[in-house]
This record gives sequence, C-alpha cells and structure tokens, in this order.
Amino acid sequence: MMKQTKIFLLTDASFLLFPSVAQAHSIGVYGLSSGLAHPSLGLDHLLTIISVGMISTRLKTGSPFLLPLSFACFMVLGGLIAISGINLPFVETGIAASVLISGMVIALAKRIPMAWAVGCVAFFAIFHGHAHGNELPDMTHPISYTCGFVLSTTLLLFFGIGIGVWTKKTLARQRIYRFSAGSLCL
Repeated sequence: MMKQTKIFLLTDASFLLFPSVAQAHSIGVYGLSSGLAHPSLGLDHLLTIISVGMISTRLKTGSPFLLPLSFACFMVLGGLIAISGINLPFVETGIAASVLISGMVIALAKRIPMAWAVGCVAFFAIFHGHAHGNELPDMTHPISYTCGFVLSTTLLLFFGIGIGVWTKKTLARQRIYRFSAGSLCL
C-alpha cells in the first residue's frame, strides 16, 4: 500500500512541472450556460471542487459547510483580482497544485485542523477564481457567466459533501474515499 502511495505522489508531482496538461481554460465562454459548464468541463476545477466538499466532511471541528463556503468566497475574490487587472503569477501551476494537494489530503485520510484547511483552500481558490476572472472581458454576458460558474461550483461542492458523508458510513466506503484520491490525482 505504501509503495502505491509513493507512485501516486510521484505521478502527481509531475503535473506541477507541466501545468498546461491540467488547463481547462480554452473553451469559448459567452453566458450562463458557459458559466454552468465551465467547472464541469475543466477537469482541474471539477476535481478540486469535489475534493474540497469531500475534505470538509473530515475536518476536526466546525461545520462541513465552512470549507466549501470559503472556497466559493475566495474564488470570487480571485475573479475580482483578475478583473481589476492584477496578474497573479503561476495561476495554472496553483490550480494544478490544488488538485495534487487535495488528492494527497484525501489519500492520507487525516483529520486536519479547520484553520489549516481554510487557509489552503482560500489560497488555491484565489487561483481558480483568477482563471475565471481572466475570461470575463472576452464574454458577451459576464454577469450571467459569473452567476453560472458560482452556481455550478456550489452544486459541485455539495456533491463532494455528499460523497464525503456517504463514505463515512462503513469501512468499505472509507476505503472508497481514500481510493478516490488516486483518481483525483491522476
């Protein structure tokens, strides 16, 4: 089991060297339907968002909704930073790292402190939001796009919470939870 974990970690670390592999920011974006679709079509966004929901069910203290709420709020902040014209370095690398780290947290199945989780999620959500915000000027309907991707992100966060709650019930389901980390990271 330890050997498999090392293989997953080495494979995942390679994505940090090639962040363009995880990019999902080449689709045309025009309005609500594009905003709804973007988090689902971008594998990097999809995996991170669902994993944040899953991780939120394994925190040491607090509500499982605090972590997803933090992700959504800081994602919007990242979008506002991009709209204001401030460029962040390594946005795609930050997004790729968010997939890697969330997968590692799930694979290790450790209960982590709320403050640490919120800090990490906030940091990575800013990169996700910045990527969305960079696309806004090119859109015909930026407000409807924003509403769409925030709604879609929220639904995916709740889906992740559902998976996390469902996998807590039995030992077999807990193994599914940990095994999903390999899927997230690859």
